[in-house]
Amino acid sequence: MNDSTHSAHDLRELSRHVFWHVRMLFSLSDSLEERTLDIVDPKDAALLEAFALHARALIEFLWHERSARWSSDGRAERLFAAGGWATLRRRPESTLDGVFERASWGIIHISYRRTHEAENAQWWQFGHIAASIGRGLRIFLQNVSPERVVPEFIDQAWEAMPRELRTSIAISCPPDVGAQAAATPVHRGTWIERPGRPS
Repeated sequence: MNDSTHSAHDLRELSRHVFWHVRMLFSLSDSLEERTLDIVDPKDAALLEAFALHARALIEFLWHERSARWSSDGRAERLFAAGGWATLRRRPESTLDGVFERASWGIIHISYRRTHEAENAQWWQFGHIAASIGRGLRIFLQNVSPERVVPEFIDQAWEAMPRELRTSIAISCPPDVGAQAAATPVHRGTWIERPGRPS
């Protein structure tokens, strides 16, 4: 479907999917915060990988420009008058540098980059990433027209975000988010076979 053929109904329906990513991003960030950061169990690794994928989706939605190649992918700019979102949005914070690409080569694609990237490029500062995306979302929610989204979207998206990001001036980071980070076991070289597991 060509980008110009998306109807107002399509855009409103898209907001349901944006909300899904918003809710998952912050829920997964909270779940990771509660766990030990020495991730070995595949279920915990799956939480981290899911977080990275939802972060990637929201970065693409908020900051990537639409293109003919990806015309079926939703972008925040389509919910504003021409040039409106580009004027309103802030540049991605440095916390998000490389996150989109890392989710691609580190999780989605079996890439040779995994064998060459420095280990510190493979850790996920999940609390800081979620907070940085949240500040971008905050600007989006404050400015998107309610007519361009489904009726419940704005209120539910605000509710899904941490309290610190719902204040009149979003603080730089939730107070309980330090420099915690996690990496999937394969990135850390700690993916081990458990005794008794068939080879």
